[in-house]
Parts: sequence; C-alpha cells; structure tokens
Amino acid sequence: MDMEALAPQSYYLQPGYIFVSRIPSTVRTVLGSCVSVCLWDVRKGWGGMNHYIYSRPWGGQRNAQFGSISIPYMVKMVLDQGSSRSDLAAHVVGGAQNPHLAKEIGRDNVKIALELLDKLNIPVKINDTGGEKGRKAQFNTGTGELSVEIMVGPERRKV
Repeated sequence: MDMEALAPQSYYLQPGYIFVSRIPSTVRTVLGSCVSVCLWDVRKGWGGMNHYIYSRPWGGQRNAQFGSISIPYMVKMVLDQGSSRSDLAAHVVGGAQNPHLAKEIGRDNVKIALELLDKLNIPVKINDTGGEKGRKAQFNTGTGELSVEIMVGPERRKV
C-alpha cells in the first residue's frame, strides 16, 4: 500500500478564507488578532477551518474575512457535505491583542466565535485564545487534533 496516498493533504490557509474537505487534511495558518474555528465531524472524520480578520462586516461587505459570515457559512458547507450537526465539534484559536491595532479586535473575534458556536449547539473542545502573542495553528481535519505554537519573538513555545 502506498503510504503517501494515505497521508493527509496539507494546506496553508490565508486570512479571509475557508477550507473544507471530506479528505482528511492538515490545515495550517498563522494568527494574531485573527481567529480560526476548526470544525470537524467526529463520526465521519473530516471537516474544515476558517481564518477571519474581523468579527462583523461594515459597509455592506459580506465575505469570509468576517466571523459572523465565515462561521455560519463553514458550518453550512460541512452540513451540505453530509454531516449531522450533532456530530460536529470545534476548536477556537487566536484572538491575541495586537499592539498596533485596537485591542478589541482580537477579543471581539473570539466573542463572535463562541457566541455563534453556542447558538449553533456545536461544542467547543479547545479554546486557545487571547493573550498578546500570535500563534501558529495546525489542525488535522480527520482526527480533530489541534497543535498550537505561541510565537515568542523569533522563538516558539509549544502548548
């Protein structure tokens, strides 16, 4: 059996995007005040991840840069692929305070994720949010495993 064929696909997720796949995949991203919600179907072993910049849109914008748009749309994408809402679980990661931006941005990004997931009855298994340091996140959509590295200057600390 070809082991490379069994290895999860690997993707780097840019800000303002959503990744969903029925193929077990490893999704990576880097977060400061942005937030990623990692969503997976615990029974079927697949799911996705988003990376949004702001909690809510302004000026009529409606795209995945905003948590209030991105989270429900990602849930819809997973449900449209055949998942049941009762089989979904989530992780929330990011939302650090950026000293160069308004400190509410990270806090509001986390708040919208937790509020929407609660409203959608999707349990949050890991909430690794806040603080003053960015994070590197890696999510396995097949197993639900989340790896987070806290960025400490040029050095990193695994949590």
